[in-house]
Amino acid sequence: MKKKLLAGLTTGLLILGIVGMANAIPVQWTTGVGANGHWYDIIDDNISWESARVAAMNSGGYLATITTGAEQQFAASLIASHVVGNNSTSGYMIGGFQPVGSPEPSGNWQWVTSEAWSYTNWGIGEPNNIGGENYLYMDERYTWAWNDYTNVNSYYGQPSGYIVESNPVPEPATLFLLGTGLFGIFCKRRKQG
Repeated sequence: MKKKLLAGLTTGLLILGIVGMANAIPVQWTTGVGANGHWYDIIDDNISWESARVAAMNSGGYLATITTGAEQQFAASLIASHVVGNNSTSGYMIGGFQPVGSPEPSGNWQWVTSEAWSYTNWGIGEPNNIGGENYLYMDERYTWAWNDYTNVNSYYGQPSGYIVESNPVPEPATLFLLGTGLFGIFCKRRKQG
């Protein structure tokens, strides 16, 4: 009876793990020039940049840092495929910011990860610091080029969401299956010993 229960539980967990992986929203960048193996997840949530930064950290990642032209193209293609048929988007926040007191409009931009700020993809006339814009997002009006904006934008609408980037880690379903398997082996060996 115990063997049948354990076999049923294991099969069920495998199915849940496979279904969970098939329905995963994050996309891993594994092909093409510059592919870094990181995961990117587009989150639709009309919140402030600071709240998006905290939410990204709480999910185990960070607001995306776009450090090369290849990464910009990859992120832009993800957004474009994500918003197909959605005419209400105004952009997606990424992890660039200007500390208070920075020279305006384009001085001292930084990434949330402290990576080097060497690549930029500003939209035409950006950054312009209208109203104290110290945060970065990929703007739909500029075909996903960058725009600076305030923490809570009231000029033409808050960005539709944000992009979370994370380093490669096993998916939660995989970790759960691994943990369950190890626990089963531990229990079996303990019973035999």
